[in-house]
Formats: sequence, C-alpha cells, structure tokens
Amino acid sequence: MNNLFSVGLLTISIIALNGCKESVDLSSNTYRASQSASAASNSNSATSQNATGVIISTTAPVTVVKVVKVDENEATQSNTTGSDSETVEDNEQEPTTTQPTETNEVTETVAVNTASCEAEATDINPFVRVQLHYGLMFDTPFINDEVGGLDSIKITEDAPQNSTILKLESTIGLKSGQLITYLGTDGFNRVAKVGDISANQITVASGNGIETDLKAGSVISNFYHDPTHPNNNGYKAVADFGVRSAFPIVPNQKHVLLGDSWFDTSESTGTTAFEDQLNSRLSGSTIINAGIGGNTLCDLINRFESDVATQIPQYVWINSSINDYFNDVSASDYKTRMQFLIGKVQALGATAIVYDSAPAVGTSFGGNDLTVLSNRYAFALLELFEEAQQ
Repeated sequence: MNNLFSVGLLTISIIALNGCKESVDLSSNTYRASQSASAASNSNSATSQNATGVIISTTAPVTVVKVVKVDENEATQSNTTGSDSETVEDNEQEPTTTQPTETNEVTETVAVNTASCEAEATDINPFVRVQLHYGLMFDTPFINDEVGGLDSIKITEDAPQNSTILKLESTIGLKSGQLITYLGTDGFNRVAKVGDISANQITVASGNGIETDLKAGSVISNFYHDPTHPNNNGYKAVADFGVRSAFPIVPNQKHVLLGDSWFDTSESTGTTAFEDQLNSRLSGSTIINAGIGGNTLCDLINRFESDVATQIPQYVWINSSINDYFNDVSASDYKTRMQFLIGKVQALGATAIVYDSAPAVGTSFGGNDLTVLSNRYAFALLELFEEAQQ
C-alpha cells in the first residue's frame, strides 16, 4: 500500500451527515478518518428499555409500531441477546463466525427520526441470516488512519490453511486491527483481521487464522473504501459470504437486491461490485438491483410493492443498518421493521437472505454511540432468527 497521502482528518460524525449515501467527495482512494467514540465494554447481562416517542398499540397477536417525531433526549432503546444455532450443508464450508457478546447498558438519545413507517411484528418463517457483523467483519469498523480505497500487497511465501502469519513484500500502509481481504484457493473472497505488524510480516488476529491455503504471489488488500463502505474487493467478500451462508441456492432463479448503497451503484467508483459478484456466482439467475443509497428499513418497506413484489422473485437479499443507526432508529424498532419486511418477502413465496448490521464507531445524529447501536441491531436480528425457528 504505497499510495498513501493525506487529505485531512475526517471524522465519523462528518460521514454521519449523509449516512450511507457516499456523499463524501474523495480526491483519491486514500484518506484518513478519526474515531469519535470508544467501543462499549462487554458484559454477560442485558437490560431492556422502552423507547418513548414510539406509539405502540398491541392487538394480539401483532404489534403495530408507528414512529413519530420526538424531541432529542426524549427516549431510550432496548438491548437484545441470544445464541446462534445456524447450520449449513455438509458439503459446504461453514462461514467463519464469532458469537456475539453483550454490551453494557448505555442510555441512548432518540433524535428526530426522518424515517417514518408502520410495521407489524407478525410471525415469520425461518430465513437466511448472514452474520456480517460478528462473522465476516469480526466486529471491526473502519479504524483511525486506515488506508481507504483499494490497494494490494503481494504474499511472498506459501501460507497453509489456519496459518496466523503472512509474509508480505511490504507492510507499508497496514494498520493493526484493520480488515483485509484475500482470494482463497477455493475461489471465494474472504476477510481477515490484521494483528501484529513487523518487518514484511503480519499476524492474523481473526478466527483460527486464514481460512484457506494462500500461495506465494497471491495478494491481500484492504477491505474498506471509506468509513461506511467496502471497496470492490470488500464487496466481493460480502457477496461471497452471503452465497456461502445461503447455500444451497436454487439455480436459474430471480433475485432482487433490496438495500442501501452497499447494493446500489457506488457514487465514488461507479461500480456495482456486490451485484457483479452475485452474477458471477449465480450464473443463469436474474439479478435485479433495487439498492438505493441512503435508504433505511422504512424506505425499503415503503417501496417494497413497486420495487420487489412486481418482480415476483424467488430470493430477496436485504441489507439495511448504517442509515438506520445514523438516524437513531432504536434496536426494537429496527427489529420490528425487519420482521415486517421479512414477512412481506415470505408472503411472496420468496426466500429472504438478510445481512445483519455493519460494525460502526462514532456518534449518530442524536449523539448515540454507534458501536452500541450497531451491536444491538446484530442481536435484534439474532433474536428474529431464533424466534423464526420456533
């Protein structure tokens, strides 16, 4: 990563001004960002707080939630917990995941929420949960002074599966704790977390080391393009992880990608890396990209009939979290809205493939700790996943 230069410090709070719309104008593929909040410490206990400013009327067996505008400092939100129980087919390698751990109780402010919609927490059937937060991304957001854009470094010695040491031609630009991507010998793009860095060598601090053999001459690259978006290789890894999580996928089917800028055409690169990777993995299938940058779950719900139902798909890929937590959507509302959206997908007879939240650091519009809120989103989807199995 030798193309380093600085275009100034950019805080996560500046990114928050436009959420996940990719509105930050970058003059190069390298810049720096500063973190504005420290990660919450973990504990084994959980608390639950009901948000004020959310009108909840219960008429068994459903809960109708109407989100209304409230003043700042008016509400708190709930925390969730659970344990994982996913399995995959015997002939497919299970994606590497890390079990979530609870965060300490944190009081959260609910700011004026521009994402308003009605959602019913009706019963849903099992769905595919893609463990983005604690699985593929190892609970690791973009870190301070990390290189953005896309840059690659060559591996100089063969590294067997589960190796925790990678020999490189250079370590310039690498930061301890950042995410990297690599193409495994199985053909899937994968992610690892950098540990210690020394002369032309790094350790792998995630999982049990690298997940497949790596040959000398292959490359690693950084994962993030900027604090809220992967680069092209990062998106390839996100797509591949989804395919592995949803295995087996029936061939020659219609898929709709319903989400935010992670699915949409990138404003900064002009590419649709996630969609392109799915097309390469699901040859013969029809991929319809309904991703729109800046969307929240409410936006996905509000345009579901026009953008999804009319397509009569067999699979619907759902990704929404970044714009929700920047807009101070509580974990309880996030869960209800996601449950409602999954129900709408299943009512079409389609399979819902749902990514949980992307890791975050910094503060939201209302001053909430994004680390805590993004963690709680992951727990909320875990709860939905477990409830759907019952």
